[in-house]
Amino acid sequence: MERLERVRPMFAQDLDEVAAKMTQDTFVRFKCSFGGEAFVPEDLRLPVPGLASNFDSLDTGIKDSKLILKVDEIRRIFDQQIDALFSLIDQQPQIVQSRFPYEMINYLILFGGLSSSAYVQRRVRDRYEHVIEPKFRNARNMKMLVASEPQLAVVHGLVLARAQAYRTGTEFLAQRCSPVSYGIVCREPYDPKRHQGQMIVQDEHDKRLWAADQIAWIVKKGDVFSVNQGASQFYQMKLGIGEDRVPWKMRIAMSTLAVDRLPKTIKDAGAKIACEVKFALNARDFRMKNARWYQLKAPYLTGEFEVRLILGTGLKFEVWSKDRLLSKGHEEIRVDWVQASGIPSFTAAKDGSRMYRVQQSS
Repeated sequence: MERLERVRPMFAQDLDEVAAKMTQDTFVRFKCSFGGEAFVPEDLRLPVPGLASNFDSLDTGIKDSKLILKVDEIRRIFDQQIDALFSLIDQQPQIVQSRFPYEMINYLILFGGLSSSAYVQRRVRDRYEHVIEPKFRNARNMKMLVASEPQLAVVHGLVLARAQAYRTGTEFLAQRCSPVSYGIVCREPYDPKRHQGQMIVQDEHDKRLWAADQIAWIVKKGDVFSVNQGASQFYQMKLGIGEDRVPWKMRIAMSTLAVDRLPKTIKDAGAKIACEVKFALNARDFRMKNARWYQLKAPYLTGEFEVRLILGTGLKFEVWSKDRLLSKGHEEIRVDWVQASGIPSFTAAKDGSRMYRVQQSS
């Protein structure tokens, strides 16, 4: 991207689109064959879409409208990705050893596009198989296996699992273990000892003090739960008169930290926003407070709803009020919720972080 940026005025297309086109076809074939027995170490020449024919730029390594990547350059790119992969793989034996100290890891299975590369396979074998002193005691006899079609392995697995569920009515993997923690950004009743130095707000309706931007973890890293049941939490929210007619958004937090180090607030290190769940409320979801003539305080609305975590091929969050869905699903957790028909526009949805968790109603 840096080299393309230098010749940016020479073409009108978006740089991300140009880079995406350049990494198809020829690049994919080169990537898969890199380091293999039949691989001939020569420079890779990638046509740059949008450049005029016969365009040369020596300082950016472009000749005849083709970006030239040296073999050593490509190897460095591979090594950066492989080193990141190693850091992720190394965490897994540590986790297993801490939770199951007497269990041994027998196999490391590679799948996905990067696993097609013979160079990647050799680097992985050299690190985890062909070693005199294994890095991890519980992985000293670990062998590497490669899926028959690494690039399609995940898709094949999802199709087979869905086909079995359709035919038999049972899930292939009835339980899932969460690799990360997910939570809801909300308020907690203010506790001077727990919430020192944190942002404290006063509820405009009942004047109680609350700690803002807290995280209520709905599922924690390593939790095992049923695909059919998922997980859920109940929340309450207080609204001013008329606020039930505007759209709201709820922030979903995530963290990859160990359970004993989970962040308390969304501003803590290790916490980040995974997505925003957007939903609409209705007057029937709320009860009026201070509505009688003899009550001097201003009236307001209070209501309870349920946040459900749904498992499928991906991860979804839904907001329910009794038996009524308040929002529509999305494909992945990183994609914003799709606007539903009959729900107000979400372009200016209000922040719903004022909600607070409650125990399930009887």
